[in-house]
Amino acid sequence: MKKIVISVLLLGIYSCSAAKNDQPPVQNAPKTQQPYMNITEGFISPHIFQVVVASTEKQQAAARSEAEAIGKQRCFNLIINQTGIDSAEGRNKVQNLVNSYGRITESSESHMGKFYFLYQVEKKGLKVLLKKSE
Repeated sequence: MKKIVISVLLLGIYSCSAAKNDQPPVQNAPKTQQPYMNITEGFISPHIFQVVVASTEKQQAAARSEAEAIGKQRCFNLIINQTGIDSAEGRNKVQNLVNSYGRITESSESHMGKFYFLYQVEKKGLKVLLKKSE
């Protein structure tokens, strides 16, 4: 009798574990947080101004080229907005600084069909230079 009870218990345990193994493995949910999402845009130090740029180009080289152009424009626009520069001379100075000292400093692999880039304008005393341009 004991043998029958033990056999039934073992058979039940085996059946339950076999049923669990027949189920497809649970896949991790895709990450919803995009890379570079929490990076601060604007002045991160007195010498560095940065923006995040996303590109939907399929090839990384094309995406980088697109991000370079977009990064320059976004930096220019954000610097103008954040500093309040409104004179033509000030705007030209900002444009020259962005063109001369701006570059892509980081990039990601393709993530959900997009490449992400960090575009920075880095120059010693950048924030002070821009305050003088106001």
